[in-house]
Amino acid sequence: MRTKHLLPTIFLFVLATNYAQQPKEQAQTQEIWSTALSFAQKEVFHSNILKEDRTLNIYLPKSFHTASKDHTYPLLLLYGEHGDQFFLTTSGIAEHLSAVHRMPEAVVVSFHDSKNYAPDVYANGMWGPNREMLVFDANPDRFIKHLKEELFPYLEQRYRVADFKMIAGVSGSSIFPMHAFAKAPELFQAHIIMAGADMVGMGYEQDSSFIDAFVKRLNTSSVSRSYLYFGVADDDLTWDEAYPKNLEELKSRLTLWASDSFRFQVEVIPNEIHYDSYVKGLLSAFELIFPKKIWSTKYVDLIEKPGGALENIDAFHRELSNRYGFTILPKVERWNNQNSLDKIGERLIGKGRTKEAIELFERIAEYHPKSAKALNDLAKALEADNQYEKAMDMKRKCVSMAVTFEKENINQYKKDLERLKMKVENLKKD
Repeated sequence: MRTKHLLPTIFLFVLATNYAQQPKEQAQTQEIWSTALSFAQKEVFHSNILKEDRTLNIYLPKSFHTASKDHTYPLLLLYGEHGDQFFLTTSGIAEHLSAVHRMPEAVVVSFHDSKNYAPDVYANGMWGPNREMLVFDANPDRFIKHLKEELFPYLEQRYRVADFKMIAGVSGSSIFPMHAFAKAPELFQAHIIMAGADMVGMGYEQDSSFIDAFVKRLNTSSVSRSYLYFGVADDDLTWDEAYPKNLEELKSRLTLWASDSFRFQVEVIPNEIHYDSYVKGLLSAFELIFPKKIWSTKYVDLIEKPGGALENIDAFHRELSNRYGFTILPKVERWNNQNSLDKIGERLIGKGRTKEAIELFERIAEYHPKSAKALNDLAKALEADNQYEKAMDMKRKCVSMAVTFEKENINQYKKDLERLKMKVENLKKD
């Protein structure tokens, strides 16, 4: 595959300090500055299968560049032009929910597509009596081949994308995700459909809908676990009397297949209109796929169960990994939350469980091999366990690593190393 990076970084936010409201004299004495913050990148690579260049927006989790290669990430693919519109919103929501451990960190990708690779479908009266078919300009089978043989391997190799892939489609961009659910069930483990009350009533044949195709897929597919979310703004259902009937039929017929292996939700989002419903719908979809009762586990409770602290935390994540089919590792940091590995390590030290704290901080250092902070925390645990020589050696490694990766904290690390040296010298005198 031929790759070329035309735009290494796309700047999506600009942070500026604004002094417009300051007194005139004060504003004249202070420097006005701004700096760009990048959180995503734009990449272009050539598809031999589609015979075209493919332009992608790619959001990477915060931990991507510092975490070990054992960390892999599920993929959320935003399909079509509509997906490109919602890239910023989706990435922000995924980042926040993963930061508070309501879902795993994820890679989010959207396309700059002018083509729609959906199959041609019969409208079945969904767009009025004069529109017999929706005819698109590309080949869906070729696009599926492109995903399987080109895009997914590219993302897996370059960005450690895991074998858990989600696709979201909104309004006119929802037909291909529905087609993927019906005809290529092994491609994605989760399908998120927004604003498709009309589209789901269309189908591959006259008087046959996507609902029929969904049921056929569920009747014949052997896929082990699958999620389907279908969200529609309540205002959409006022457009045509067929639309609420579509939702009622969809929910009724899928209910027969509901199980732990196939979880679905059909939701009418109140007090919303077509595109505006996306945020609420995405939150519901993430809750369906990554339920709060599973993901909001308290590490502070796990470490009080029989067995070692890290042993219990690992056991919980093995269950998660088995459930989703890819390796899910403990969260080293949770934003403003005591239920993270680093905070649990501090708690163990406070409880005098220093051996367990050492084991836990050693794991954190494995997970983040370029983190000076991880080595500093491990040194604290060693010191608390009275292993002073090992603690000093670890603090030296911390200072050395901070020269390259964490310069802003190097002075504090040096001071802490000197403090420990003096402590050891005083102990020897005594």
